[in-house]
Amino acid sequence: MIDYSIIQSYNNIKKIEKSCKILVKILKKISSEICDGLPVEEIEKITTDIIKSNNAKSGFKFYKGFPYATCVSVNKEIVHGFPIDKILCKGDYISIDSGVLLDNYNSDSAITKMVDGQDTELIKMTKSCLEKGIEQAVHNNKIGDISNAIEQEAHRYGFEIIEEFVGHGIGVKLHEFPQIYNFGEANTGYLLKSGMVICIEPILTEKNNKIKYSPNKWTVIGDKNSAHFEHVVLINGNKPVILSRW
Repeated sequence: MIDYSIIQSYNNIKKIEKSCKILVKILKKISSEICDGLPVEEIEKITTDIIKSNNAKSGFKFYKGFPYATCVSVNKEIVHGFPIDKILCKGDYISIDSGVLLDNYNSDSAITKMVDGQDTELIKMTKSCLEKGIEQAVHNNKIGDISNAIEQEAHRYGFEIIEEFVGHGIGVKLHEFPQIYNFGEANTGYLLKSGMVICIEPILTEKNNKIKYSPNKWTVIGDKNSAHFEHVVLINGNKPVILSRW
């Protein structure tokens, strides 16, 4: 049985929303700065500067030992890339994932862009998977409805899902119950209820992508490109509310 104590109060939802607003500022600023020749250390600096100026804390730095406020994954790095020792080049894939802790409540969101270029089909379809998943995030649907919508959209365009990474609940903890897989059967899993706040985050890749961990034991690397999008979503009757809309 699901523990519906995870349903957030109005005041706690407002705290998550305030945290999300700071995170949106960060992601918008980073998006405007991404260009050929940009050292990725600058992305970490933008993140930490905005967090500090808003009297908040990083939700990522030191979380389970992660050493940075941002995950910056470039090209064949799938997730948890370190924001060091890389200079962006035109045509690079870059995924930025970060979180803010404000008033003891977390936010968590991710975007993928092309450096000085138009979004590829992989990027467009990963974002479409996120949108399809969000459409199913309504009261009395089940988690499997979100998962299945993402999976069907990905396969419709011939892409694969990185199954090892999942969405999650969010609140006082960065990763809370329930886990939200990016694949699965509709009408299965836990029932969604108004007041739940969740993160939906599909990661798509080209077919037959073999993955491994880098020597830093955090960064996941493939042999093909991938894309990653994530939003914080409030279950609110029949109309999902995106708290982290960039």
